[in-house]
Amino acid sequence: STESVKTPFTAMPAAPAAVHECAVVKALQDELLCEKGARFADVLLESAGGETVPAVRAILAARSPMFAGMLFGDFAEARANKVSLAAWKLTTLRGVVEFCYTDSTAALRQSTADSDVEELIA
Repeated sequence: STESVKTPFTAMPAAPAAVHECAVVKALQDELLCEKGARFADVLLESAGGETVPAVRAILAARSPMFAGMLFGDFAEARANKVSLAAWKLTTLRGVVEFCYTDSTAALRQSTADSDVEELIA
């Protein structure tokens, strides 16, 4: 399409929505899953061993009803900077966060499956 989109700055050619979505999603995935992605985190998820995984509440909540209730509901976790998920090993917790960000279960398949993860992604 040669239709233009007006912005406060310049007129630019409109691109198909799928192109924008893919580029934005890919950039977010790459940024959030690298070490420096922790700068965008607004919550730390604590594993059974006490290790933490930085995460973005809104993404977790958008991908999981459990996280939506926990992080935006009427629970103490909604106000906490660190949330304990003591039933999950670090590898499982990282896999769940990666799944929420990428829709890929590769990291989950590498970790030991537990019933909480099965319920979360079912």
